[in-house]
Amino acid sequence: MRPLLVACILMAVPLSGCALENGDLWAPDRLTVTSPTIQNEGEFPQQHACDGADRSPGLSVGDLPPGTQTVAVVLKDVSGNAPSVGWVMWNVPTGPTYVDIPEDRTPHQADVGTNSEGTMAYAGPCPPAGQEHTYRFTVYAVDRALNLDSGSTWDALEEHLQGRVIAQGHLSATYAR
Repeated sequence: MRPLLVACILMAVPLSGCALENGDLWAPDRLTVTSPTIQNEGEFPQQHACDGADRSPGLSVGDLPPGTQTVAVVLKDVSGNAPSVGWVMWNVPTGPTYVDIPEDRTPHQADVGTNSEGTMAYAGPCPPAGQEHTYRFTVYAVDRALNLDSGSTWDALEEHLQGRVIAQGHLSATYAR
């Protein structure tokens, strides 16, 4: 009886859509996330950082699974103990299998949240002088539009994403000052 109970609990945890220790929501890591200016596991170009124009990069998201209604995007500095959030966006409209997010523009009908700097905008990489940090875009395929006020924080978005994420994908790069 006891092994059956343990097996049921272990199977139920991933199905619940709970947040994992690394801050990701449980979902298959199967979206393709690319950028014309950022190579995965490469270096962030200065144009997308605080030392440059601080423009949000263009992102292309492919392999959206059936049932995807919108996508959500978050940019985090994942190097520190308490990751900072540089960009929060949700309800990004999609095509049948992909979505393109243009450089330095918020897609029509998308909602923008408040970043760690307290602004409703993109805030690119800006580690302390003399340090290199890793920044990660995470894109979530969501099964419905989220009823969440513009200006909400990542914490609020994460709560609304619980049980709604079909798949996710990542794009990571480093930036040094």
